[in-house]
Amino acid sequence: MSDQPLPMLGIRWALTPRVGWGVFATNLAAELLRQRLAMPVPIPAEPFDGLPLDPLQARLLAPALELGRELQALRLARPDQIVTLPFPILHGLGNGLTWSPVSDQVRSEVEHGVVFLEHSPLDAGAVERGRRFRRIIAGSEWNGRVLRNAGLADVRVCPQGVDTALFRPGPRRGRFGGRFAIFSGGKLEFRKGQDLVLAAFRQFVRRHPEALLVAHWHTPYAGVGADLALSPTGCGPVPPLASGEPDIGAWLRQAGVAEDAVVPLGPIDHPALAAVLREVDAALFPNRAEGGTNLVAMECLAAGVPTVLSANTGHLDLLRDMPAWALTRQRAVAAPTLQHAIADWGESDVDEIVGTLEAIHADRAAAAERARRCVEAMVSWSWPRRARALWEAVA
Repeated sequence: MSDQPLPMLGIRWALTPRVGWGVFATNLAAELLRQRLAMPVPIPAEPFDGLPLDPLQARLLAPALELGRELQALRLARPDQIVTLPFPILHGLGNGLTWSPVSDQVRSEVEHGVVFLEHSPLDAGAVERGRRFRRIIAGSEWNGRVLRNAGLADVRVCPQGVDTALFRPGPRRGRFGGRFAIFSGGKLEFRKGQDLVLAAFRQFVRRHPEALLVAHWHTPYAGVGADLALSPTGCGPVPPLASGEPDIGAWLRQAGVAEDAVVPLGPIDHPALAAVLREVDAALFPNRAEGGTNLVAMECLAAGVPTVLSANTGHLDLLRDMPAWALTRQRAVAAPTLQHAIADWGESDVDEIVGTLEAIHADRAAAAERARRCVEAMVSWSWPRRARALWEAVA
């Protein structure tokens, strides 16, 4: 191993494997170190204590975390001063190319933005904010087009990776007792399309009473699911519990789906999720938009689950590379309060969803063979390859 010091790279968002951005940061940092490409320096807004890392992750990331703690102590000691770092920084950006206040306090002469836009087109204010960065890393080809069409020239498309060592085919334990299990994952919201999942499942389970919906929708925030009031399916918004968190059981009853036909997973870590995916027969993602390539869908594909994807936005990158099941009947989304920001979103057809599930159910052997080819294709989406590509884009 070379004794040469590694170049440093700041990562200005949370490093925690409990949320999508954090999974991205954790895997990126680990691969930069493992391949000796760079020394990542995490720059989160929150304290480092209590990061849910496994012992091997913690050991690998220890030098990066120590640098991050030192930088955080410096930043907190001088809250009114700008800390200028002598190495490049990746800044995580939100819709409209906005950023956290910490990105105004920690700066560098070389700054890059990383974005998974959900809304298009970009207005003049967003374009002006984008010009702060030397280069913008887009999470999908769709995002790349949105950014370039807005006039931002230096854009590089670098999709996220997937942990193919964890998410891979494996033996089943029969946890669902032979029932036809359909997985649905993602934050409970209009954009993710769980209302379309319920509408399709409601039809499918009438024909196949053994069907089971495995719902990975848990989000520990108040107000989640309120925008499902925009749904054209009649499912309505998700009622809140007294805590403000979504009452998924009440929403299922409201939608006419029996609670014993659904397994709500609740909070679950990645190793446990990988074990669940080995037990399911199909995965369904009729999402109206994905700024990136949908990490949970990628995990299903890598695990060998027959996976159904809406043919819109970031999903198109996956559908281009592998024979996943595509929902091609896409129409414009009717949501008047969002119309200014959803020009490229797609509304999947419920009948097509049901028909696709029927085809998977009817010929399990053919579905398994097609899913196996998706597993092979996902090798090129592994984190070792994707982290190297991102590093080469900003080095």
